[in-house]
This record gives sequence, structure tokens and C-alpha cells, in this order.
Amino acid sequence: MIYNGTCIAKTGEIIPLFLDKSPMHSKYNPQKEANNFAVEQKAGFFVVAGIGGGFHIAHLIEENPNSYVLCVEEDENTLKFCLNLPQNANLFKKQNIWACTIENLQTEIAFRYIPALYGDFSLLYHPIWQKKNVTLSEKIKEIVQKALKEIAADFSVQSHFGKIWQGNILSNLQFCSQIKNPTKINFVVKKQAAIIGAGPSLDTSIQTLSKNRDKYTIISTDTAYRSLITRNIFPDIVISVDGQHISHTHFMCCPKSEAQNSPTLFVFALSANPAAAKFVYSMGHSVFFVQSSHPLESLASNFYKNTFPKINSGSGTVTIAACDFAQKLGFSEIELFGADFSYKNGKAYTLGTYLETNFLKEANKLFPQEMQQTNLLFRTELIRKNGILSTEVLESYKNSLNEWIKNSVYFNENQRLKAKENNNNAVLKAQYFPFADFILSLNSGIQNAIQNACIDSVYIKCLLPAVAFFRKNQNPQNKIEFFNLIKLAYTDLNRYTKVYEK
Repeated sequence: MIYNGTCIAKTGEIIPLFLDKSPMHSKYNPQKEANNFAVEQKAGFFVVAGIGGGFHIAHLIEENPNSYVLCVEEDENTLKFCLNLPQNANLFKKQNIWACTIENLQTEIAFRYIPALYGDFSLLYHPIWQKKNVTLSEKIKEIVQKALKEIAADFSVQSHFGKIWQGNILSNLQFCSQIKNPTKINFVVKKQAAIIGAGPSLDTSIQTLSKNRDKYTIISTDTAYRSLITRNIFPDIVISVDGQHISHTHFMCCPKSEAQNSPTLFVFALSANPAAAKFVYSMGHSVFFVQSSHPLESLASNFYKNTFPKINSGSGTVTIAACDFAQKLGFSEIELFGADFSYKNGKAYTLGTYLETNFLKEANKLFPQEMQQTNLLFRTELIRKNGILSTEVLESYKNSLNEWIKNSVYFNENQRLKAKENNNNAVLKAQYFPFADFILSLNSGIQNAIQNACIDSVYIKCLLPAVAFFRKNQNPQNKIEFFNLIKLAYTDLNRYTKVYEK
């Protein structure tokens, strides 16, 4: 608690006092002081450190009525004290003003700040609050920087893939309305689930899979799939969350289903590359779609019987998606293979991936395979830990997996993840999706949201990853306002949906 009572300003307002009995706001004219705080402050999203009497926040929102403000105080007692002041009780009823403690600040920023929606971000300190709370102010700065770094990484991915994801989702939804899988797909969850990554250590650990094939239900990541096939190991499940067109290369080695003891189940995020799903289906295998974190995927699933299970892929890591899918199927024991998240032995991937094939194909005397491999390793700054090379991206993937483990029912034990026993079999039912009906509803929802400028509509939010793409690729000399970016994203969406309009 950083406050200790209140006093009355000469203009009649209630002003909070700090522990040393000094006032947070001017005792003569807190409104004028607050106006000076807010003037010329421009951003789409503000974080304001120090709530106090809230006068500065009220003036800030008056100057920026279309902006959003997240206010932070030290702890729950301090926050409760501020919110109980009469002027704040009404202020924080507004839908574009929120409050939190320092403990929850990072989570709140990650949840509330959407760059494509809100635009510029600004951190503001109430000047007197900052002087009285120097240590807290520094802590808030660190938290904000950490949160923005994670958001920037996510926004960077959205601005690169947003348009691709949107097209992939609609193509896969249409495909889902046409495929005919077996009525039920069964897995024996008493077996261990073997999650196969494409890290260099798979070169040796794959021998364990070969010798003990009947012990495992093998769930391969897309990158590792070719490596298994070249060693005559046919996985039970393959999972892919990558939306890039190049990712379909992973699946070109897929044999016809009759060439295996049993067909493979291929699990794709709706935002994954549709060419891959169509190809493996044409080879006689079953295809099952899941939703990741894209709002359009969620909208589609909610439209019809929650058709698509939600899969956690962490920071977009297929290994985590495979672990999470195994957990949701009910496997009681999971073992990881090739989940290195590092360049062990100076290698990026295990033998047999599509990258190795591409290197060999492009190699010549002037640009040998070793040089291409080195270029891949050194494309970003390397991190050396205990003699093993890694990168900031790989470290983030590893941290994301550890976070998944911590938040799941599993615990880590020699790369084996265990849960309480589950003696049931996992059964996945064939999916059906009414694509034409969904498109009619989607078009109507987006048109209404645009017409009414409803910024918080789920139909607007489903376009935001594509908006991030168009925002990044707009002419910097001629910035496009938000709802015109929405219209661009909607126009692009209609390239996939016009045939279904009535």
C-alpha cells in the first residue's frame, strides 16, 4: 500500500495522500495539472503508471476518446483504495479503461494490447507518483519492455503470415466440408506416445524407435516425417501447424495408405498449408483439422458444434502442438525424440529432412553443402551453452515447451512426460463443416461490423492477422486508417468466398 488517506483540494476534489502525507495531485487545481499531463499525448494504447485520483486518466481519455488505457498500481490494496474514490468509480466503468496491479501487468498487456487493432503504444508515468515510487517505476518499465518484446515477435509473425493464414483457413474449411474420413479413428493410449522432432539427436535416438516400434504410438512433427519414412518407420500420427507453402514439401514422400500396415492420421492446424492436406488425403490417409490461436479458426469452430479441437502450440512450435495433441488424446506417458531446440554437433536438423535434400541438390564446387549448412546456422546470432549452439528463437521454443510442461499435468523426467494412468482408448470422430453456411454468416457479420464501426466485434478480430500484414506492407508515405485496412483484409477474404455468396 503506497497511499495513506485523502485530503480535499481547494477546488473540492478528493486527493489521495502518499505514506508521507504528501498529495499525489495539486491541492490548488488538480484538473489543470491533469490537463497538462494529457495534452499532446497521442497513442492508440496507453499504459499509465499511477492511478491516484484518476484526474490525469480522465483528461487523457478526453484527449484520446478512441484510445485504450491500462492503468497500473502497486498491489491489490492500493488498487482497491484508488478504485473506491468516487471520481474513479465512474471513470473505470468505461469500456476502454482497465486497471491492474504490477503482478498482473505483463499478462494484461499481452491479453489487451493488439497492435493491428490499437496501433501505437505509450507508457506514461504520473510525474509525482514516479518520484515517490522510483523502484516500482523501474520495475514497470522492465515488465512493459518484456511484454512488448513478446508482442512484437508475435506481431512480426502475423504481419508476415497474416494474409497466408487467412487464405489457408478458408481453403481448409472448404476442404473439410468435402472429405470423407472413417467414421471413427482409434488409438490405444496405454502405449507410450513418442513425439518426434527433427533435431540432430534423432540420428541416434531413432534406433530406439526402430527396435521398439510396437511399444509406441508415434506422433511425428511435419519436419521429421520424411526422416522417419526414409528409415521405413511409418508414424501413426503426423501434425503440422506451418502455413508456408514450402511446408508441403515435408509430405511429398508420403506413400499410399495400402503400402503401410495401417493409414496415418495427418493432423493440420486450419491455418496450415492446404496443399499438404489435400495431397496426403489423395494418398488414402485420414485428415483431421484442429484450431490454433487464430481468431478466424475459433469463429469457425464455434459456428458449428465446436468442430475443431483447440491445440496449444506455444509460440507456434509444432513439437508443443504434438505434445498437446497427445495429452488431449489421453496418453499417460509421452517421450520426446529429437526435441533439441539447438544445433547439436553443429547440425541444424536430423538426416533425411527436406532441407538436407535441398542442400544436396543445390550444392556445387563453389557453394558446397557445408557452406549452405553454415549459412543456415549463422543466419542469426548464435548462443553457446555448455558447448551446444543455439539461437534466441530456439531458446524461445525451448522455454515455450517448458512452460507447456509446467502448465500441463505432466512432469519432466529424462525427456519423458508422465501423467496419471488412462486406460481408455482415444476415439476421434470424422469431421464435417458446413462451409457455405459459414461463409454467408461470416460475410454478414463482417459487413455489419464495418457498417457500425464495431471495433470489438469477433468478426473484426478474425481479420486482425491479415490487417497486420496489410499494415506492414502499406506505403509509409500514405498510411491507411484502421477500418480501411479492415476492408482490405475483407476484400482479400472474399477471393475465397465469392462463389458462396447468394
